[in-house]
Amino acid sequence: MIRNSLAIVFFLCILIACANSQVKKNLSQSDNQEALPLLDIINNINDNSPTTFSSSFTVEGSMKSDRFKITGTAFYDKNAEKFAMNFSDFVFKSQLSSFLKNGKNIEVHYIVENRIILDSTETMRITNYVPLDIDFNLVYQLLTSRIPMIENYSVFQVTKEGTRSFLVIQNNTWFQTIAFNSGEPERIKFTNKKTSQEIEIYLRSPLNQNGSKYYRRIRIVSRGASIDVNINTGWVSLNKPVNIRNTLVRPNITITNFRR
Repeated sequence: MIRNSLAIVFFLCILIACANSQVKKNLSQSDNQEALPLLDIINNINDNSPTTFSSSFTVEGSMKSDRFKITGTAFYDKNAEKFAMNFSDFVFKSQLSSFLKNGKNIEVHYIVENRIILDSTETMRITNYVPLDIDFNLVYQLLTSRIPMIENYSVFQVTKEGTRSFLVIQNNTWFQTIAFNSGEPERIKFTNKKTSQEIEIYLRSPLNQNGSKYYRRIRIVSRGASIDVNINTGWVSLNKPVNIRNTLVRPNITITNFRR
């Protein structure tokens, strides 16, 4: 059960382009021009996403019949292309696992198993960790305080209902719907065109600090995969110096290499 829950946490905390790129688009005449102000909102959030952050968090949820609750800390440095997380048991506070992204390299350390998985942003398959088919970069954008956007998209439609607006974009693989309330993104849904699998992301409690926005509460749901996870942030510090190690690898540890 712990192994499954950690796999979900890693999946959530790392969502196929370069992870530091911004997905922008100049609308053509064939695109729905009503999308422009909504895309401007997203671009403004992403352009001003924090260059660094550190935070504590609690992850609680379920995968199929397994329920779990884990605490952790996260550290991010955009310019150094580093992202690190540590996970601990909620009750006993013992460390369970660690995650590190350094450039294109990814390391996942299962402490109880004394094992490290080596992976890469270029070849990483989310399905190696959790039964959910979605691009690595979408998850990574989300947990580094950006609004995830599919690549090579075109605008499908824009609808409005009172203070709410709904932007639907698409590419060859996905439909992506972004729901806004009074100009604030609050929900994102990805629908796989081939499998019809849906992944919903709920953005709550936005924090504006040092010129950047950070969502303190995130919920991710995939009913088809029986996944329902809530991430709640405790303390958070944006755009202040962080120190992140270069590797988790050490002597006398078993290594599984997924890099190709």
